[in-house]
Amino acid sequence: MGVVETCSKYSVSTGTLYSWKKKHDSQGEAGLKVTYDTRSKELKQSEEKNRILRKLLANKEIELEIGHEHLKKSLELPIQERFI
Repeated sequence: MGVVETCSKYSVSTGTLYSWKKKHDSQGEAGLKVTYDTRSKELKQSEEKNRILRKLLANKEIELEIGHEHLKKSLELPIQERFI
């Protein structure tokens, strides 16, 4: 069985096979291992932390805005009505 038939059998292009062969010849088995998984995992964790922090910041900004509006309204009321 030749290269073309083997690639066809496993649905792999010959270019991909030769690319893998080149990596294997130059780096051994380490050249064929997926190297982006760990970085991708760290990136996903960082993005999740970033999303959580953005949500917390947005909530604090909303609370601060509500506090400012409440303070404005309470200062607009006459002194007698403030303490009712």
